Amino acid sequence: AWKQSIHLYPGGGMLIGDPGHMSKYRDMPEDVLLFPTQAFVLDYCREHWPKNPAIPVYGAPYLRQGQVPVPKQLHLPTDGLVACFTSVGFVHEKGADMYVQLAEKYRRVYPKDNVTFYGVGNVPASRAVVTMKALPQVALDKFYRGKVDVYFNLERTRLGNGWPLGG
Repeated sequence: AWKQSIHLYPGGGMLIGDPGHMSKYRDMPEDVLLFPTQAFVLDYCREHWPKNPAIPVYGAPYLRQGQVPVPKQLHLPTDGLVACFTSVGFVHEKGADMYVQLAEKYRRVYPKDNVTFYGVGNVPASRAVVTMKALPQVALDKFYRGKVDVYFNLERTRLGNGWPLGG
């Protein structure tokens, strides 16, 4: 049984290029299970903590043991298309402002299309976007599964960290 597990992603608690930051992880206990989210993070884990099990999770959902993924709830094509951008990060870095611009331009160019743009969390207000406060993960999963057809990730950082929340 593992005492602890750590979800490692660049910019979200793992700054590989910063030796001072990484020094606090030098003596990783062997009973810590690692979940790296990118290949270069997995390589780092294998090099620096070879005794720790590392399970790569490249965009996969985090499921508890024995939990079965719930399929997406389908709706009729006449219900329209639902797009969503979610962020609890910085507006500019995460691209929330670009998402709003995209929705506004889409509305100008295709005003009759049945498309709804949602912005969850830290997203600028706009007539083109239905904004919602940040949701707890369980509620966000339910929202995605029940309503959303297209997810946007418009990060401006090269790290690609924290999608879809952008912590």
